[in-house]
Amino acid sequence: MTEGIYKEGIYKNVWEYSIQQEILTITGYTGTASRIDIPASIGGVAVKHIGSQAFLQKYSLMYVAIPEGVETIGDWAFSFCNNLTSVTLPASVTSIGGSATDRDSQLVLTVVA
Repeated sequence: MTEGIYKEGIYKNVWEYSIQQEILTITGYTGTASRIDIPASIGGVAVKHIGSQAFLQKYSLMYVAIPEGVETIGDWAFSFCNNLTSVTLPASVTSIGGSATDRDSQLVLTVVA
């Protein structure tokens, strides 16, 4: 991919994403599964970020596994996911945005080293 190119797309009909300068951000999820594993890469480009509000108000979500290599989780990324009880974070996550899990009263975050 040429540096500076911006691309948006949908992967496997449920993962919304953007790529800019070889950095892939998950920007949304349109599925209804209760358990999801965020892909480690899309089209050969590693997922580095979970965007702001990417999973906002996804009431069906109960479990999310974030792959090694993801570095940041945006503001409000998992907020108001009322049934979310577990998010597995890789050690590669260095930043979690403000209110990323707001109103997720049952949530347990697990960091995998």
